[in-house]
Amino acid sequence: MDFFAKLADDVERRWLAFDRDDEAFPDIAAEALDALPPSSHFDREAFLDAELDPYRPGRRERAPLGAFGQPGVTVCFGRDFVIEVYFWVDSVSGVHDHPFKGVFTILEGFSVHATYDWAEDDGPQGRLRTGALTQTGLELLEAGAVRRFSRRAHPLIHALVHVPVPSMSMVVRTTRADGYRRFVAPGLSAPWDPPDDVIALQTSWLGALEASGDPRASERLDRFLAHADLETCWTLLSTRWGVMDATARARRLDAVRARHGAKADPLAAALGRHARSAQLDAVRGQLRDPDDRLVAVALSLGDSRDAILELLRARHDDPVARLHAFADTVGPAMGDDVTAASSRVLIDGGGREGVLRQLAESFGEETLDAQRDQIERFLDESMFAAVC
Repeated sequence: MDFFAKLADDVERRWLAFDRDDEAFPDIAAEALDALPPSSHFDREAFLDAELDPYRPGRRERAPLGAFGQPGVTVCFGRDFVIEVYFWVDSVSGVHDHPFKGVFTILEGFSVHATYDWAEDDGPQGRLRTGALTQTGLELLEAGAVRRFSRRAHPLIHALVHVPVPSMSMVVRTTRADGYRRFVAPGLSAPWDPPDDVIALQTSWLGALEASGDPRASERLDRFLAHADLETCWTLLSTRWGVMDATARARRLDAVRARHGAKADPLAAALGRHARSAQLDAVRGQLRDPDDRLVAVALSLGDSRDAILELLRARHDDPVARLHAFADTVGPAMGDDVTAASSRVLIDGGGREGVLRQLAESFGEETLDAQRDQIERFLDESMFAAVC
């Protein structure tokens, strides 16, 4: 704990010299970490012993337990800034921005870091906004890496996924914030805050009716979607999209279009990407080997075959072979032999055409045409869609 006190004191002194300018804070925090590197001053075992000391007094926490980290704790509460430590068992791959300013660093393990640009569509936008989310970087961050973030000098829209179990990270950040936003490729942005009490309760009702097998659950969901705002439509459909068949998806999108028109189109594209990420997050949650988990993260965050292979090359000389090893590990999760074989075609760079060619040769053109929707869904949403 002495390390955090010294770090906070250094940050406070440096920040005061800049008249506590928020935009200067990331550089100040990075300089303080450079002067007191965690690799030389942070003692993991001593930290955990202190956290679990039955005589430890209470302290001020910035966020409620479970809001971030598993757990995450505020180790120091300064004047308008905090130092927080996060323990990770299975972080999610959500893309988000930072309304506050500061730095994050990796204390233990290694992490995949994806960065993005966001270009918002012109014209009126509600809480759920449309635009174009473009990946600008995909990198592997080892313990000790530091990255800055702020609104102007160091703008950051990113996803950070901690790979080994466990991992630890730390953030030094200002407390002033004016609203998180989350992003889903190829082009949606929504506030990252819970729905209001009315919508939360109605969403809970709809979920309970589905889970209980209520005969009118599907009808009630369709009717609700036809009158809901676009953000609520996203919230409802994003939790169901992966298990809906093509008929149900089309019916729900028609319900959204009845109210929102062409804005339902980017919603549909984002729902498919979200379903793929959710599938890979679920698979990663069942894995413990860090290299298997790295492949799951790469397939979730990578937006191209080249980006995925380059990320894996940071730890593996033959990234294609590593993808095949991952496919062997998660084979049961991919379903039938045809799906597994098609995934291997994608891994080897055969692309969509290679998969379609193999299926036509194995089952004939008539079968291929009859299952076209299912095949397209596989190519867009399977675990290996990103290497397509």
